[in-house]
Amino acid sequence: GKHRLRDELILVFKEKEPYAIVRRLDTLYNLTFVDAGLAIRSDLKNKFDSIRTMPRRFQQIVVHTRGLELWLMYLSLFVSVLGGRQLHDFLYAYAFRRTEAIRILSFKKEFARLKEQLSKRSLSAFRLHALLDPLSYEVIMLTYALSRKQIIQQRIKEFFVEHHHKKLTITGHDLLSLGLAPGPAFRAVFRKVFRAKINGTVHNRREELAFARKIIKST
Repeated sequence: GKHRLRDELILVFKEKEPYAIVRRLDTLYNLTFVDAGLAIRSDLKNKFDSIRTMPRRFQQIVVHTRGLELWLMYLSLFVSVLGGRQLHDFLYAYAFRRTEAIRILSFKKEFARLKEQLSKRSLSAFRLHALLDPLSYEVIMLTYALSRKQIIQQRIKEFFVEHHHKKLTITGHDLLSLGLAPGPAFRAVFRKVFRAKINGTVHNRREELAFARKIIKST
């Protein structure tokens, strides 16, 4: 059934040379037996070649984190020829895990927007963080691999090296101690302090508290 075929597909994309196997399957059986909308694009091999080096590249940029799931990156690219609804139906029919389906759909939805936004001449550190932080490592590194513009790759490296690890140290208890009543204002203050931290205005807990105090006093 389709669940078994899903497992076979995953094994194909875990192979060292998945493109050669996919090409052979298409020659022997035609890929429409998997889904009517699937086809091998002329640039697929070159894109697979670009993706292949990403796990090593990722580990050079980002240390102390999980590795990339390379098979999922290959698959995300391969099925991106499907339309949005068609892709959703494909992932549902083959019962991919929710975490896998989310990343595959995310690449389909976000890739073009990411290329456009990351190519802009002016992009603040906070905006860069807001663009990339919600996305999986696989989607980000697919964008890195498939983008020819150096500025896109530089900004992805900047995100991982300078911004990805940044977190606020202040908490709701701190805002209470500064006299702020619980409510929507909490989120607004946290957002402003975090923006300042990402953009390099504040660096540590003491500066976060001082900045939050300044915001609260001005409202």
